[in-house]
This record gives sequence, C-alpha cells and structure tokens, in this order.
Amino acid sequence: MKLGYILVVALIACSCGKETMLMQSNKSSSSKNTPSLNNPATSNSTSSIFNKSNSCNFDNKDMTKWRKVSSYKFSFLESLNRAQGVTSNEQGKIWFSGNITLLRSDIHYLGWTEMSNFWPFSIALTRIGIDHIGDIDIHENDLYASLQDARKFNHPIVGVYDASSLRLKKTFLLPLDWQSDGVPWVAVDHIKKVIVSSHFGSVKKINLYDMINLWPVRQIDIDTTISGIQGGKIVGKYLLVNANDDISKRFAMYSINLETGAVKKLILYPNDVREIEGLSIVASNSGCNLYTLAQTGKNLGVRMELYDYLFSY
Repeated sequence: MKLGYILVVALIACSCGKETMLMQSNKSSSSKNTPSLNNPATSNSTSSIFNKSNSCNFDNKDMTKWRKVSSYKFSFLESLNRAQGVTSNEQGKIWFSGNITLLRSDIHYLGWTEMSNFWPFSIALTRIGIDHIGDIDIHENDLYASLQDARKFNHPIVGVYDASSLRLKKTFLLPLDWQSDGVPWVAVDHIKKVIVSSHFGSVKKINLYDMINLWPVRQIDIDTTISGIQGGKIVGKYLLVNANDDISKRFAMYSINLETGAVKKLILYPNDVREIEGLSIVASNSGCNLYTLAQTGKNLGVRMELYDYLFSY
C-alpha cells in the first residue's frame, strides 16, 4: 500500500544512530493514558476482557450478525508500523506488521510499542529482494509472516519469527504456481496444524501447507471468486478474509467454509475506507471480537484505523 512507502525514509531516519533495529520499550505511566479498544474509560467499545476459556464458534449461527463497537485511529508515524497485518492472543497481546516492520503491543494501549523490529529481513532475504510484509498470524510463540519481493513476486516466502523477541527463526519458500503473485497473507489452522494462504488477484483456490515444513498439502476450490485478499484468519471450519467487494467497489469481510468451499459476505466496510488490510479474531466475555486494519483519509491525512466488530452469541 502507498502509506507504507510514503515515509520509509522517515522510518529509517528515526532508527539512525541506533546500534540495532530491534528495540524494546518499557511501559511508562504516560503510555497508560493511550486509548484502547477495550477500556470503557477511554473507548466507546462495549466489548469486555478476553475470555481465555472459550473460543469463537460460528457453527449453526448467522455469521452476518457483526456490529462495529469502536475504532482506534493511529497517528501518522504509528500508522507506518501498523499498515499491513495484525494478530492477537487471549492474553491481550497484539502484533502488527508494516511494510518493513514488525511490532508487538497491548490491546489496551494500542499506541504503545512493547517490542519492534524495523528491518525483520535477514541478509539472505534482502539479497533476493524481499522488502514487503503482508498479514501475519501466531501459533504458540511462533509468529508467521507473509514475505514477498513486492512488484516482482519471484520469491513467495513465509517467515517464522519468535513472537517474544521478533527475531527471525526460519523461512520457507512456497511454490510459485500456487502463489503466483506473492504471499499477501498467512493464517494458522491451530487444530489441523496447517498454514493457509492464497495469491492476491482473482482467488479461486485456497492453499493449505503443512505447518512443520510448509510443504503443499492441498488446494480448496471456492464457489465464488474473491479478488484482492489482504488478510485472513481461521475460526473452526471457516476462513475469514478481508478483500475487495467488486459489486459495491468497496471492501468486505467474507467467510469461506473450508469443508465445502462456500463463500459468504459478512461485513461491508465503511465507504471511507481506502484500503483494507489484515484482521484478527479473538474470544471475549462479550462474544467474539474482530479487529481489522483499514486505511482512511487522503494525502497527508492518511491514517490506519483498527476497527473493533463484535459478534454476540
């Protein structure tokens, strides 16, 4: 997206003079004043704290019954590091990806940076032109990131990072015939132990890879072509994705039944969204929360917003 490249120079300048681009911050008293999505004192959200004992379950439910309960708009500089992907856990930690950054924060203090990696690419990755991160997902302490050589798409790669330190652990090259225009997103199926992705353009198949070695497992045909998938997450037998809505010329979230291939539109995002990005799903005491990244505004007013949608049981 354009936002990620507008201030790459500024981002590099901010890190000049540092001995490392891997930075950790301590939570200060001022950071506690940062508004959150789930703090009633600083947000109009009706969602509650995370529920560690339950998980989201959409079986036999009307999956269109989402309602937007709040949003958080990041500052211009904050937006740079939160412009692509998002994932979270039930302990309240939230991870973001920018075009060339990884960042860990807290769902209650979204503007705070707990840990960041301003260039999470190894020398080997840099040499082959890897310069873009898409949507991300987490499994235990492994953070899976979609990596690509933007605008060339010769090396579709998944990088596995330590979720605590944000250091790169290993990389896997995916087959070009399955990921013909890069790896825009990855999602983890925690139950079946597979990594799920697709290419970016007109998507007719969802690709499944073995979690251990990222070998191709199989492809799932879907009954409706989806264009421009930017992010996805697995909930039970459903894959939820953010993508284009070609009918309204806006953006939407869809469900894909991974058993049948059936596609259904669940959410049509607001008309002022200029680009939709990654998403995260987590259970809370109020139901199931969707956190989705959206780009809004124009020119120097461009910002990233994190929307909070609630699905009540």
